[in-house]
Parts: sequence; structure tokens; C-alpha cells
Amino acid sequence: GKVDITNAGATTITTLNTTSIASGTLGSSVVVPASLGASLVLLNTTTVSSAVASVSFDNTLITATYNAYRVVFTGVSSSADDFDMYCQFSNDNGSSRINVESVYDYKGINTSSEGTIAGQTDHRLWFDAEGINSDSSGAGYVDFILPPTTGTGVECFSFSSTAIENQNGTFYGYWTMGISLAGTTGSRVNHIKFLEDGGSNFDAGKFSLYGFKF
Repeated sequence: GKVDITNAGATTITTLNTTSIASGTLGSSVVVPASLGASLVLLNTTTVSSAVASVSFDNTLITATYNAYRVVFTGVSSSADDFDMYCQFSNDNGSSRINVESVYDYKGINTSSEGTIAGQTDHRLWFDAEGINSDSSGAGYVDFILPPTTGTGVECFSFSSTAIENQNGTFYGYWTMGISLAGTTGSRVNHIKFLEDGGSNFDAGKFSLYGFKF
């Protein structure tokens, strides 16, 4: 049969057995079962509207519910030029960071400049950006995957793709891979923090955290 709740107002349905839902919007508290296939679930959005030293997502959001996460960011700018953005991971809700080493490739988008830089501390997202011109703000995403078991020596795998305008007017893309080094605590990663390497504040930007269901 068919249940028509188009004009039902604030009707609440606790259990609905059906083969399809033609239209509608799922509320933010709806949990998508893993059995339904791969999906991204929005967990939180943080918008920077005044100067902050960092942007973080903590252990109320990064939980055992998901083993993989994505942070998408756009419109990110700094209070100073020479803007180097990176992120850190923690397994004690930000009290300390785990050791992550990364390698990045960079390519000039409107120039023939490229290279690979290895042995970077933490997960590097971009370098030498035009920080104070909001029209040149950076964007991209970082994925991080957590092993299903802890105490195995690897606590986090991280991958990102970003694009920014350099201070000299050249546009660059960055592709980074990172891995934690010899983790021994047996504690699960539960915190990610975004910072500027020179200590400048973020003065704009939107950051959204998603969990992967797979």
C-alpha cells in the first residue's frame, strides 16, 4: 500500500517498512545504516567569521561510529601573507598530537612549476599562500582513515588535495599523503586541528566534517 504524509504536518513515523521513498529530507539525527552502501554523512560545519588561531573537530564527532572521515574547506584565508596551512591529529582529544610525516606534490596551475617534497612534519596542505586577499582564499579537502584496530603501529592515514593562489600571483595545486609514525598507545585518533604554520590566525573559511559509511 501507500502512505501519503504530504500534508501531515508534524507527523512522526518511528518505523516505516517500504521499498522506496520518492522524495523528502532526512533529519540531521537520522543514522544511515552501513548496509545501505557507501555514503558521506555530514557531522558538523564550522564557519570562521572572526579571527581564530585554529579550527578543530573533537571526540564528540570523531568516534568509533566511522573509520574514515573527510573535511572539506573553502574560502580559507589568513590574517597574514605567506600562509602555510597544515593539520594535526590527536588520540587524546587535542591535548597532544600524534607524530605524522607527510609528502606532497605541487604543480603550478598557470605555470610550468612542479616538484615533490618529502619528510614533512604533520600533514601539510599548502605553502606560501596569498593570505590577506579573500578573493584568493584556499579550498580543498583532507581524508583520514583510521585502522579498525589500535595498537598496530599505524594510527592514521591521511590524504588531501588543495588549491591556492601563491603570493606571486601563481596558482598551485597540492596533493599530500601522510602516515602516523610508530604509534604505540593503542588509543584511537579522535581529534583533528587545522593551523597556520607561522602562527597567524584564520580570518575566514568554512570547514565541514563528514563521516564515511562503507
